[in-house]
Amino acid sequence: MIFEIGCELEYTAKFPSTLILSIYAQRNASQTIRAEHFTVEPKVATHEFVAEGGGNRFLRLQTGKHKKLHLSYAATVEADCKERPAHTIATTPIAELDSAALPYLFPSRYCQSDRLAKLAWDLFGAIEKPYDTVIAITDWIHDNVEYVRGMTTSETSAYDTVTQRVGVCRDFAHLGIALC
Repeated sequence: MIFEIGCELEYTAKFPSTLILSIYAQRNASQTIRAEHFTVEPKVATHEFVAEGGGNRFLRLQTGKHKKLHLSYAATVEADCKERPAHTIATTPIAELDSAALPYLFPSRYCQSDRLAKLAWDLFGAIEKPYDTVIAITDWIHDNVEYVRGMTTSETSAYDTVTQRVGVCRDFAHLGIALC
């Protein structure tokens, strides 16, 4: 399956800084990058590196004396994935989950599933099919959380988002993950 991905980012730095960004598509056995393009204006020193063990590609960027930066990334990625009809997706009992997947179920700094478990169970616990649960969660977020730029920070968690009922894309994603 072919995906076209991209982003445009703008940063304001009050003083010379180093940014470490994760904006590049990953290269791995199941994903090939057919084409990619990255620019930063004005031109500054950059260095790409790959994290050990995970394969994630990062960009280290030195702002230098520049106060404003504009970054652009675009890629065409071929991923070895298959579409599955929603009705074919079944619930997997915890006892049958691959042990490598279990750490991803634990609460984290941004997705406090333990603090949101009762709410999630009350709202979505009676839904039997996994696909229907995910759709109900995304619909609930859409209906109950307002998209408002500048109201959250890099420290905002899913719990903060559900209590404040405002956020941006990242906050919506963290809330959806925590409720799942």
